[in-house]
Amino acid sequence: MFQQAENNRLGFGNMILLLIMSAAIALSIAPASADTGITIAAGGDQSYYLGEEVYFSGSNSDSDFTYLFMVNADIPGNGKKLTSPQQNVSGGNTDSFDRVQTKPDKTWEYTFYTANLGLNPGRYIIYAVSQ
Repeated sequence: MFQQAENNRLGFGNMILLLIMSAAIALSIAPASADTGITIAAGGDQSYYLGEEVYFSGSNSDSDFTYLFMVNADIPGNGKKLTSPQQNVSGGNTDSFDRVQTKPDKTWEYTFYTANLGLNPGRYIIYAVSQ
C-alpha cells in the first residue's frame, strides 16, 4: 500500500508513454516505409502523464484527411479511437477514427486531450493513416 501511494504521489502511477508511428493503410500495425506520403510527430519527450495535452503534427500528401488511432497491449482488436478508447476502429468507417483535415500545404495538426478517457497507465502506439 505504501509503495502504491508513493508512486501515485510521485506521478508514476499515472504515466503513459505514446509511441508515434505512421502507416500507409488503415489498421496496419507496422511503421510506414520511406515511400509513404504520411508522417506523424509529437511535441515533447514522448512520455506524458494522463491529463496532459499531446500535440501531434505531420504531413499527408495522400489524402484530404488524416485518420488517427491507438493500440496498446491491453486494447483488444485492431485499435481504438483516441477520443473514445472503448470504440474499435473499423476500416471503411471513418467515424471510428479521429479525423483531421489536411491543410492545402499537405500538413495537419491535432491536439490529443488525455484526461478522462479511462486509459490505464502504459505504452500506447499512435498511428496516422491516410485512408
